[in-house]
Amino acid sequence: MSDAPPTKEEMLKCLERSGYCLEGRLVKALDALGFFVETNQAHFDERSGKSREIDLVAESYRHVEGGHRTCVKTNLVSAEWMNNATDEYWRIFNWQPVVVVQNDLYVLTENKSGKYELEATAEAKLQLNFHHKGEPKSTMVTFVTEAHLPTFARQVLARDAAVEDQMVKVRLNLSSAPPPA
Repeated sequence: MSDAPPTKEEMLKCLERSGYCLEGRLVKALDALGFFVETNQAHFDERSGKSREIDLVAESYRHVEGGHRTCVKTNLVSAEWMNNATDEYWRIFNWQPVVVVQNDLYVLTENKSGKYELEATAEAKLQLNFHHKGEPKSTMVTFVTEAHLPTFARQVLARDAAVEDQMVKVRLNLSSAPPPA
């Protein structure tokens, strides 16, 4: 083991391997698409009793003036649907876990003859089943390549816009319906 300090090249290689440089590129890409990005968020892991780091949380928020008190907000992190019936606003908060891989992403498929193959892809999904506080839970985790992230983020924004448009239609229909007898 050498006592010599690491060279700049060794430090740069280490930072690249750690994912630090990838995180910086992701922040820039998501920011350019209009997401509000927060990095290095800490949360308490109840199962292990330790603090954990979320590398980044990217949030889109859509609220259209005259949109009849509706809004759609997506965080690219976990999955939950919330609607407070007593609130004058209708809101959907969609938390979506996303894992960004720097280079290659493959999915395992079974061909017609029953043999397994690895297929390159830009996006894949994994249903994650687990227990939390004794209750079975499930969430869908999306994996995307770094190169595909801008396309994926635009799809999220388009989906949010479509959901809010539907919310406005439902809300308008409810407000124009005659009161119950």
